[in-house]
Amino acid sequence: RDVFDPKEAKAKLAYYDATSKKLEPILKSQTSAINEMSIMKCSKHYLYRSGNQIYYNERFTPEIYSLSTEGKLTSAYSIHSDSYIQEDELKGMENKPLKFIQETTHIKDITCLYENETYFICAPFIVPSSKYVLIPKQSPQQTKIINLTDKKEFIGTSQIEGVAEDKFITILTPANASEEILSKEPLLKSLEDDSNPVLVLFSIQSI
Repeated sequence: RDVFDPKEAKAKLAYYDATSKKLEPILKSQTSAINEMSIMKCSKHYLYRSGNQIYYNERFTPEIYSLSTEGKLTSAYSIHSDSYIQEDELKGMENKPLKFIQETTHIKDITCLYENETYFICAPFIVPSSKYVLIPKQSPQQTKIINLTDKKEFIGTSQIEGVAEDKFITILTPANASEEILSKEPLLKSLEDDSNPVLVLFSIQSI
């Protein structure tokens, strides 16, 4: 996580060796003139686990790193977008959460990151929405924006919640199911409004 020493040197990530009792910075901030602690955060964390792999997204940047248990950092993927915010604009958002929220043209955070065998998928915080950035692993330059609400099957579902057996997961509350979904899945009609949510697993065939 962010590390600040008494001399105000800033590191985005640091590795603590429990044997030597030493703290070693492994990634320095690209926005050294910005006090990130004073800029509103939209994500609870920037470390993501997928199986045995740990990923890290440096805030305000398109970089997704792979992090080993030995503290080795390597670039895994980069989100291809021209919507990332510039440092001078970030400076103007320090201690101004309302201004941060009202700015709706730039990516300011990633609020989730998931992967299966074929894709990374993440939700960039521009404005709260159901839009996701889809990154093909074999051709990351073909990054694409997708919107789940464009598909009637996703009406009433939550945002993506996880991955199971190479499929992405959303949650459907029976009371919010659309007529189209109910006509295809008649079993849902028998559920009470206060029934437990239904897991919806889906895959992406191509983009």
